Amino acid sequence: MDMRIGKGSLAKAIHIIWKEAKNAKFKIALSIFLLLAVSVLSLLIPVITKYIIDDGIIKQRLDVVQTFAIILLVTIFVKCILEVINAYVVSNVNVQVKMGLFKRAIKKLEYIHFDYFNHNNVTKIFNDMNNDINTLSLLCDATVFRALATILTLFGGIICILILNPFLAVVTLFSIPIKYLLMHFLAKINKKLTQILIQINSKFAIWFSDFISGIRDIRIYGMSKQSETEAENIKREAFAQEVKLAVLSGGKDSVDVIVSQILTTLIYYLGSILIFNKEMSLGTLIAFLSYVVYVTTPVGTLMNLKFVFASVVPALNRIQKFFDEKEECLEIDKKKTEIKIDSIEFKQVSFDYGCGKVIDGLSFKINRGEKIMITGENGSGKSTIISLLLGLYKPTGGKILINGRNIDEFPITEIRNKISISDSVSHIFNRDICENISLGAGKTKDKMEDIMKELGLDFSMRNEGIINVSSGERQKVLLARILYLNRDIVVLDEAIANIDVGFKEKIEKLFNEWFENKTLIYISHSGELFEKMDKIVKL
Repeated sequence: MDMRIGKGSLAKAIHIIWKEAKNAKFKIALSIFLLLAVSVLSLLIPVITKYIIDDGIIKQRLDVVQTFAIILLVTIFVKCILEVINAYVVSNVNVQVKMGLFKRAIKKLEYIHFDYFNHNNVTKIFNDMNNDINTLSLLCDATVFRALATILTLFGGIICILILNPFLAVVTLFSIPIKYLLMHFLAKINKKLTQILIQINSKFAIWFSDFISGIRDIRIYGMSKQSETEAENIKREAFAQEVKLAVLSGGKDSVDVIVSQILTTLIYYLGSILIFNKEMSLGTLIAFLSYVVYVTTPVGTLMNLKFVFASVVPALNRIQKFFDEKEECLEIDKKKTEIKIDSIEFKQVSFDYGCGKVIDGLSFKINRGEKIMITGENGSGKSTIISLLLGLYKPTGGKILINGRNIDEFPITEIRNKISISDSVSHIFNRDICENISLGAGKTKDKMEDIMKELGLDFSMRNEGIINVSSGERQKVLLARILYLNRDIVVLDEAIANIDVGFKEKIEKLFNEWFENKTLIYISHSGELFEKMDKIVKL
């Protein structure tokens, strides 16, 4: 991965941030105005201090001291108030950018090609998305805006030290490239360590997802010690990098302090000589030292930004790759065509996941209202047929026809809106039972109660989350969902396999009544409900 912080990378990052922040133009403009005001007030403080010392303390004029002390106090107070207001404005911009990026990421996940989920687990997707968005948002957080304020004072500070004493100004400016080179060297090391840490954390996320998914087998087969060792080894790598980064951060701060202190000491020495020769006043020296801070601090601040960019670039590369991932082809959906599916035909359809053909030359046709059973061994492609019909994948050969026309000619969302499905990957959401059945289609209490009663579901659960129901109850909820949504095409993939035998018999008796006018695709290993089918497809 290219880790250079070039103009292209920075431009891309700013483009992504600006895309989400453009609705906050007023807030950004207000923040810039506040930064300018704070910078001007900061530049006034040393001047006021100079008058207090030279015209007040040195000349022993208490009235001058009192007047300029009050001016100084008011200036500092106003400056602090403006900084607080700016912090509030910047935090709002930052939150808006984060929210925009999260909404964009969620929308991307809704339409991203299904292959993406086959190569990335839930934990990795969440960690990458969360970490990358938080990292990218650093470009519009308080640190960056404070850096902009510091840079604004830099130019004013340079002008002021040149006016106060050109000789000491040259000495001060000479220290800047030295400090920059030292900080640049440390920034390069930080960039490398940050990338290594990101890779290790990604590795741990994958391991952790595997660990949680396999926790049952880990306990059964006594793999606890092995898992503990694996976790310890990965985290030890991560902690080692974190220690190095912490030491580097401390070293960066120490280098900043040492260079600044050497410069301050040198200015004190040279300034004292000028004062002794009556070429500079004490107040001017104190003001000069204040402006030196304004001139030299931006070097450290700019390098801090480089530290920020060092972590932004890997996050940028990863999130840009995510946003560039292939999506489902939904352009045709803009037509919003209402369709009635009278026939579905697989014509010499083949499909390959990339490791050999799962389906090879499959042909069958199902007309509206017919019941078809698809049966076959594990891995024969039964569930893949449904994924192809739903448009989650495209056939690698042959055609899928809807009403005699290629499925690609229809809006895929309209086809999906005609299908209800119950299979092993149909999801039970962490919501109450009624929401899981209706899926946002609106709740009709009487209809909901009738369906739940028919399936033996406890209506008292309607206000409780049901994410941890048994496999049998889960299948009943999915059947209730199909009945409630009442769509034209019903897909049942081993949909009653885990329901107890007694209740399964009741379902079989009600089978014709429930799906009498529906197009039914029934997938099963066994021959149950065989006699109720119009067609049988054996794979």
